[in-house]
Amino acid sequence: MINRQQPETVRNDPNVLQVHSVFNTIQGEGPFVGRPATFIRLAGCNLQCPLCDTDYTSMVWELHVTKILELMDEKPYELIVITGGEPFRQNITRLIHFLLGEGYIVQVETNGTLDPVAIVGRDSRFHIVCSPKEATISYKLIPYISAYKYVIHHKYVNEKNGLPTSVLANTQYENVALPPRAFPRERIYIQPADTGIAGIDAKNLEASIAACKEFGYTLGVQLHKIINLP
Repeated sequence: MINRQQPETVRNDPNVLQVHSVFNTIQGEGPFVGRPATFIRLAGCNLQCPLCDTDYTSMVWELHVTKILELMDEKPYELIVITGGEPFRQNITRLIHFLLGEGYIVQVETNGTLDPVAIVGRDSRFHIVCSPKEATISYKLIPYISAYKYVIHHKYVNEKNGLPTSVLANTQYENVALPPRAFPRERIYIQPADTGIAGIDAKNLEASIAACKEFGYTLGVQLHKIINLP
């Protein structure tokens, strides 16, 4: 699938956010894979990766934070995933603080390129999962990242570390940003790129498995797609 969604700039209003959808599902990626989760998918992104498979523009609601909470199921799951698009293009601080205050576990999924408007700080229930797409990561964000997630295409793998040199056909950089040197290998998640072409996807999976076996990373296979959930 070719991504035709346009990149957008950052918004700074903590009370009103651009929202794509709110739904319950099973988390299919990263450190909480397999866990029931309530997703808050925010609209808009600051990047335009050609092979991005996530729709973040077809529905855009301008919603007050309190209205977002009303859209959550009467019994939302303990794990709340704030995703996109790119969540940090908006000021999500108020939303995060409220969710943590209500006792939820909060995971934010980010490409890592933007400085957060404000950071929540260290909290055992707050997790930032960074999926780098470009050559740099915000230095303000790095100390708070609890896991990294990389998408592997078999043609673009650095033999020295098993990590991608390009992600989702975004080939404008020679390399993709790496985790800090001392970052735990088991909290680096590798998943094969989903191109929709069986032969290529099989090679992507083979390359992902090889990277995990050689460098000690954790393999992910987008569980939600396998079980046919959003």
